[in-house]
Amino acid sequence: MDTTAAILIYGPDCTSTQLMMNSFQHNSREVKLCTEVDDAYRYYCEKKPLICILHELPLMSNSFSLAKRILEQGRDTYLIFIFKENKMENFRIAYQIGADDCLMIPYDLDELKLRIKAMLRRGTEVKEKSSSTYMLGKYIFEEQKGILSFNNKKVHLTTRETDLLSLLCNKMNDIVSREDALNTIWSEEEFANSRVLSIYVYKLRQILKNDPSIQIMTVHGVGYKLIVNPLKTVMEKPSFKTLRA
Repeated sequence: MDTTAAILIYGPDCTSTQLMMNSFQHNSREVKLCTEVDDAYRYYCEKKPLICILHELPLMSNSFSLAKRILEQGRDTYLIFIFKENKMENFRIAYQIGADDCLMIPYDLDELKLRIKAMLRRGTEVKEKSSSTYMLGKYIFEEQKGILSFNNKKVHLTTRETDLLSLLCNKMNDIVSREDALNTIWSEEEFANSRVLSIYVYKLRQILKNDPSIQIMTVHGVGYKLIVNPLKTVMEKPSFKTLRA
């Protein structure tokens, strides 16, 4: 899917979003503010903006549903959620959906711009990498495309999911420390901690659960390890019925 350098802001028409719009427009970017979820989705389908900022509204369920609809179209857009309250539940749902970053009001506009700049730079670096394809049990992982295939069904991974799985694949059967994962997947300008990392590990486990030969082990106090055991298969439980002559 081709994306443009446009920025979509979904949220209320308030001081915060107006300042955001003026700041991004000053950098010669196309910026669109939508206060209705259907208008936001329509703009996304037409323009395919590279950045989508979902600013908290009274009904956060609308933001979450919009994010899901956007990601169903592809994983080439960076999603940023902005919340009014420091509720871990909101952060958890956002990251499970596929958010690339989350901020809380009040936030520093310059910090937001730095985070977006870091995302764009990281996206460019990923595109410049040579493509690799990994055979993970019954799965096929196309690193550059961020696609995981299983029985002819394709799953489009988010940017973070792709980066994490790539790191685990590159160090298969070796331990990837939490510190190494955080420093590799997130830049200095972006916020991340062990709790955020654990959410992405959980998401990958759920995606890979159809093949029991694949395991992302937790090495307590250290990090994670990707193991692929081709000999581990699902077997029928043996029958202990008495055979009669």
